[in-house]
Amino acid sequence: MAVLKKFRKQCIKAVIFDMDNTLLDLNVDWKKLTEEIDTDYFDGKYSYLTPHKFFVAFFSKLLNKLTSKQREEIRQKRLEKEVTGIVTGTCFPYRGIISSMSKKYKLGVVSGNYRLTVIKALQRCGFRKYIKAVVTIDDVPVSKPSPLPLLSVLKKLRVKPSNAVYVGDHPDDIKAAKNAGMYSIGVLTYKRKYDPLQQETPDFIINNIFELEKALDSLEHKISESKNMRAL
Repeated sequence: MAVLKKFRKQCIKAVIFDMDNTLLDLNVDWKKLTEEIDTDYFDGKYSYLTPHKFFVAFFSKLLNKLTSKQREEIRQKRLEKEVTGIVTGTCFPYRGIISSMSKKYKLGVVSGNYRLTVIKALQRCGFRKYIKAVVTIDDVPVSKPSPLPLLSVLKKLRVKPSNAVYVGDHPDDIKAAKNAGMYSIGVLTYKRKYDPLQQETPDFIINNIFELEKALDSLEHKISESKNMRAL
């Protein structure tokens, strides 16, 4: 029993969150913004891309096709929409649970949004003082499912991937966690259903962040049992 307790204390040291649709909801019409940028800068060549693919999977590659002036214009256009989306967006009621978790874990955020957006959004929703490290598209210009943004935030927190969990609402969040060697927890939202997340086989799927502490306790128990079995 003493050995099991020791493993539980040492296993999960950091919990990293996706931001948009996980901790809060930015009120941004990504479809409209995709169409505007595609029309104004790419002559509509990428109308077949979904907003997620446009702004996540291909955004950096698309920007590299443009001049520095054009890239800055797009940055300002998108940033304006994101910052406005903070004001009109929704803060999920997780301040209490985030405060509680910060006493037990190092907390971080990895987001595909701009740093200014993330900082302002976390401040507005009351989460900022509990978050020890933030990594955004400004810090690492590649997006999930690449492991690089997650590895970058873990480096800031000085935590190994094997001692960390990533929490997010998108299948790419689960893929990124696996690629980084982390544990993963998927969060269901009104935008994200069970099956797409389940297909990526996260360690747990929860309905909302209120269920996170229980899931983390279960994950700790699961890891401890696995270590105990290997020790036999």
